[in-house]
Order: sequence, then structure tokens, then C-alpha cells
Amino acid sequence: MNNHELYSYFSLLENKLDFINEMKTNFNNKLALGFNSFDFWKLNENKVSQILCFFLDPNKEHGQEDLYLKLFFKEFHIKLPITYSNDLIVKCEQLTNTNRRIDLFIHDKRNNAIISIENKIEYTTIDGINQVNDYITYIKSISDDNQYLQIYLAPKYKELSYLSFDQSLYTNKEIEQHFKKLNYEDDLIPLIHQFGLHTENERVRSFLFDFEKALKKKYMGIEDINEQSTIKSYLLENEKHLAISIKIADTLPTILSNLQEQFWLQMEEIANELKLEMNESKDAWYVFENRNYVVCVEIDANELAYGIFTTTKDHEFEKQFYKIILENLKSSNSWPIYRTRFSKPFQADFYTSIYNHSLKEEIKSFILQLKKLKIQ
Repeated sequence: MNNHELYSYFSLLENKLDFINEMKTNFNNKLALGFNSFDFWKLNENKVSQILCFFLDPNKEHGQEDLYLKLFFKEFHIKLPITYSNDLIVKCEQLTNTNRRIDLFIHDKRNNAIISIENKIEYTTIDGINQVNDYITYIKSISDDNQYLQIYLAPKYKELSYLSFDQSLYTNKEIEQHFKKLNYEDDLIPLIHQFGLHTENERVRSFLFDFEKALKKKYMGIEDINEQSTIKSYLLENEKHLAISIKIADTLPTILSNLQEQFWLQMEEIANELKLEMNESKDAWYVFENRNYVVCVEIDANELAYGIFTTTKDHEFEKQFYKIILENLKSSNSWPIYRTRFSKPFQADFYTSIYNHSLKEEIKSFILQLKKLKIQ
């Protein structure tokens, strides 16, 4: 693979993506391709469980009867005798005999078959002690002939704690028959896509595809499904494109890791340029401005954030800061004033902002605005 081949590869792909952006610009007033109703509110565990409960319940107002329930069973190879009847219950927050609440509970009373779903939407959510064990004990006790299934739904790389689900308490056969671990990226997102493809009602279908896009953005960093589809088609267009793509994919993790290292070097540059004392840890960088506050930049499990830690509880301090006109300011006990800029998994704009130094300049400007306040 030579420079000419690489140039041609990226040039053709760039032209295709430029065409998509041009179409968006020209037809956006009619198509509103960037609009997603899910952008107006934050997805949380309860809301996702409620959405799944709504679509898996044949009696809800989506008008598709048991379509989604059947697709759910088909996609995940569930063979329990659960059928659409007046005896079918689909609900959230089912209370167990130990006062735990099951996120999503499906119970066919006619056949006494049960599915319990424990939903963890964040990587960082801690599993409750004996939580899954208790759910299994509960649904097993009220089902007939072992007609029960416990599902653990979580992000792909979230591990289920043995303190919540102790596999040593069950035989391998019991685990195989009565327990499934599903993830958002490989299991739920494709299921929601199937829901949308098979939906006859246009309004419901649009909602489902918006839901799919919101989940893809959250878990896979995919902002634009049209761009993704175009890139995918281009990579598979011929054998040569596929081979180049694989070589680039092999190199990409190293490049992204190097860019993150470059980011922390840029933070050091800020400290040197502004003549500020600094300290750093594995995923955080601190500038010591004065005795009342420090400026911090941090990358945690979910996002990048920058803002201030303060050693004083003087509200006048915060009032002075609010004189700065900034968008998307937040406040918490540990961060009196801060801004989140990128969410994990990091998308292209995070890495390009490191490459072109725009993120460095943004954070430097933030510190300079603080210095102008002359906070004591």
C-alpha cells in the first residue's frame, strides 16, 4: 500500500461524505435529518425500561399487538411458553418477596412462565449484593416446571459482579437454560432496528429509529447513521478497499492513544504558558491558581470535563464566576462550576479537537477568564 493508494482511498470516501453533507444542507428543511426527539431528554435506566416494557406489551397503544414480543423471542432464542392473551402481564418495577424491584417483568399467568430483566444502562452502575440471585430465586418460586428466564442487560464491557450473581449456586445446565447476559451494542440495538423495520405505523417506526439512533450515539459513538452506512458500503465495495480498511483499523487504536497522550501534553503546555503550578494523575490534570480553587481537567468512565474545585464554600465565589458568559455550565458538590465536553465512547470531534489544538485553546481561554476575575 503506497501513498497514492491511500490518497485515492480517502479522497473517494471524502467525496461520498461531502455529498451526504451537501444533501443534508439542501434538503434539511424538509427532511430534518439531524432531528431526534431523544435529544431533549436524557436516557436513564428507568426510561429505557419503560420504553422496552411499552413495546413488549401487546396491549399497549403501539398498535402492533405481539409483533415486538415475537421478535424479542426470535432474536434471543427464547423458548418459554409465553403467548399473547389476557393473562399476559408486562410491567416495570415488579416487587419481589424481598422488596427488590425487577426492572422489567413478563409473566404469562396461563402458563406460569416468567422473564425477569435486570437493566443496567451505565458502565459504572454497581450491581446490588445478591441482586440477580434474589431475582432468580423469586421467579423460580412462582413459575411452573422451571419455566423462567433471568436476563441481565448492560453495556457490552460491563461485567456482572459475582456478588450479585454467584454462578457457583447453579449448575451449568441451570445457567444455560435460565440465564442470559445481553448487551446494548450487540443485542438490544439490533433488536430495536428490527422493531422499526417490521412496524407498519409510521409514527411508531420513527420513534423506534430515533431510539435506535440515541442508543447508537450513547454506546457506539455513532452520530449519523447515513454516514455510517455510506462508509460501510465503501469499505465493502471491493477487495482492495477492504484490505486497506483492515490495515487502517489495525493502526487506529495506536493513533487514538497517541492523541490522548498529546492532549495531556497540551495541558502541560497551558500550565507553562500561563506560568501556573500543576499536578497530574492518571486521568486528571490540575492547575493551582490560588488558595481558594484549582482548575481541573478530567477524563472519567463517561466523559471529559473541565472546571473548578474550590476549597471555600463562599457563594460570592460562585457569583463572581457566573459573570463569565459560558454555555452548558453545570454545578455539583465536588465541582462548583464545570462543563462537560465529550462523552465516551469518544467520537471524531474529540480527537480532531486535540489534533487542531482547539480543545487546548478552549480550556486555556477558560482559565484566562478565571484569572480576569481576580478571585481571592
